[in-house]
Formats: sequence, structure tokens, C-alpha cells
Amino acid sequence: MNTANAVALAANGRLNRLLEEGVDGLKTIIRSLLISLALHALFLAGALAAGRVKFGDDKPDVLDSYEQADVLRHETAVGAAVSPALLLATFLGTAAVCAIIIAIGKRIRKR
Repeated sequence: MNTANAVALAANGRLNRLLEEGVDGLKTIIRSLLISLALHALFLAGALAAGRVKFGDDKPDVLDSYEQADVLRHETAVGAAVSPALLLATFLGTAAVCAIIIAIGKRIRKR
């Protein structure tokens, strides 16, 4: 075997290792994004369920409202307005924490 073939085989081995690590890294990122999505969906479902339990049977008293000069209430608001930037930041932050935990778990399992 000449040196050119040896160099080509060594480079091919390094390239294969880099590709495998890249695919593993992409899998880690996708998994962490999915976990973050699931956690945010669970939080939203919990908030909606709590609002439903708290205000599920709330019906405004319309007859007494006509006697007052205030605006009539016709719906119940649950929760608060959240900035989209804050939602994106918590989503990405949760995904980053999940990715770190997954990466640490992979390193521990390799040992």
C-alpha cells in the first residue's frame, strides 16, 4: 500500500467519523426540539385545563348588567398575554437544556 492510499483511507475514516458525529448531533437537536415542544404543549394544556376548571360554568349575569351603565361582559378571559419573543426564548432555552442533558447522557453511556 502506498502513502497516497494510506492517506486516503485515513481521511475517509475521519470523514466517516465526522459524518457519524454530525448525524448524532442532528438527532440530538431534533430530539431536544421535540421534547421542548412536548413540554410547552403540556404546559399550555395544563393552563387551559385549569382555566376550564376555574371558569367552566361561569355565566355572566346579564339581567343585572342592563341596570348598570358599564359594558356588558360576554366572555371570560383566562390567563395573560405572553410576548412571542418570550415564548420563543423559553422554547429555545428548554431545547438547549434538553440537548445538554441528552449529550451528557450519551457521554456517560459511552464510558
